[in-house]
Amino acid sequence: MCILRTLGLILLINISGNGQNLTISQISDSIQSIMVKEDIPGVSIAIINKRDSLYWAGGYGFGDIENAKPMTAHTTMYIASV
Repeated sequence: MCILRTLGLILLINISGNGQNLTISQISDSIQSIMVKEDIPGVSIAIINKRDSLYWAGGYGFGDIENAKPMTAHTTMYIASV
């Protein structure tokens, strides 16, 4: 839950304009840092803009650890899977 709050905060800062304007590269670095710190094998992220359009989507780590398949923006997973 803490991880979701952290990622949510990173994105809210960027969207709200109250903080610095973060680049996708900076967000990516933060996500990868959290993944290492929290030992998270894979995550898929989507950023939606104010017009409800997909701004960016990507995956990090593995979607299938046993078969060494990378996580992508198109990896199928259960909603709110843990």
